[in-house]
Amino acid sequence: AQSILATSIDLTPQAAIGAAASTDGDMIECDIKDKVPQHHLCSSDISSIEDDLNAKSGKLDSMEMRIRTLKWQLKGATEKVNGLSEECQNIKHISNMLKEERGVLLDERDQLWRIV
Repeated sequence: AQSILATSIDLTPQAAIGAAASTDGDMIECDIKDKVPQHHLCSSDISSIEDDLNAKSGKLDSMEMRIRTLKWQLKGATEKVNGLSEECQNIKHISNMLKEERGVLLDERDQLWRIV
């Protein structure tokens, strides 16, 4: 049977953890603090940590809202750019058509000058 032993000389938590008996009865020194994390937090520390956590949570919420706003603005800007790109393509097409028409008109003018 395993048990935790403490001496009457030293009753600190580390000493109480002390030694344990193995199943065959041999005494083995073991340091339980290596296996169990030791946290010595008082209520003011916990309250301070909770306050910090709440503040950081609030900042996180604020940043998430800012990211959503920026995504919405980016979507709107992207749609506007796409619309302007289409408009630019339409203007180029009209410009090319006008150049062709100009060429035809110049050819007609040249033919008329030859007749005269």
